[in-house]
Amino acid sequence: MSTHQEEAKKRLGSLITEAYKAAGETRLSLSDAVGLSARSLYAIETGQAIPRKGSQERIEKFFDWRPGAIGELLKGVRGVNLEQITQKTMRTETAPKKVDEMRADLDETARRIQEDAKALSDRLRERDRTIESLEAELKQERNRTNKLQEDLHTAVEALRAQQNGEAVGGEVRSGIVH
Repeated sequence: MSTHQEEAKKRLGSLITEAYKAAGETRLSLSDAVGLSARSLYAIETGQAIPRKGSQERIEKFFDWRPGAIGELLKGVRGVNLEQITQKTMRTETAPKKVDEMRADLDETARRIQEDAKALSDRLRERDRTIESLEAELKQERNRTNKLQEDLHTAVEALRAQQNGEAVGGEVRSGIVH
């Protein structure tokens, strides 16, 4: 194994130790949480062993490191200062290709949101036009209803007046006839 790989194993071990201590955990609690024996975890911490793929994934998940961070560290590139790899870079550093993919996804999402917003705006404008049209129809119906009520009121008053006139006239006639 190359010197770089040995250094990468040791850096991984120190990152793991640093991470569980910062989280207030112990080697035993971490080993239980990720399904490793305390002895195996100690071997990883001291750079004597490399965690298997499944263990790497559980460790990454436990510390909220990005998927594949351990594999990237262990593969590493010669000449890279391993001390620059920190808890933060294990969580957030991504390859430029991944950043480009994320940017493209973000752009596509933004484009879809803009399209959806425009479609929603168009539907709202159409709904507003429909509401205005219905309000105009309602106003016309109210005017017709008011006119019909006025006509009905006038007709009722005319009938009452006519009935009152006939009743008064009928009494008079009946008084003459007697």
